[in-house]
Amino acid sequence: MGCWAWALWPRSSAMAMWAVRGKDAFVTLFTGSLDNVLGITMGARSGETWVKAIGWFDITVSVALAAIIIGALIERGTLYRLAYSPVAIALFAWAAVWGFATALARMTAPGEFYPEVWDWVERAPNFCSPSP
Repeated sequence: MGCWAWALWPRSSAMAMWAVRGKDAFVTLFTGSLDNVLGITMGARSGETWVKAIGWFDITVSVALAAIIIGALIERGTLYRLAYSPVAIALFAWAAVWGFATALARMTAPGEFYPEVWDWVERAPNFCSPSP
């Protein structure tokens, strides 16, 4: 479990840091996907607020992944039990679902399947396997 967390932690942390800053590309992906998939129109300002909130959630997930890494490395105690618990499995499942959703947003935000499908294919490792 620790190696999966080790593989996910840098990517999760980096994306979270971009999101809490309200990266314009993330806001566009979020608002475009809402509009094209659910028919919900959201302004850029509201989209930025949502992206920042998602970023803070992702930071929380990154901290939990770091705890899993530490637990797997020290091989004892509470963090070790966390590293091999259902909570860790839930975090890995969440990472797969979130990786799929964010990769899919590359197609849903612009509202076109081709050639954007290749952005989704390029990001398939983010949701097909939690470790590189």
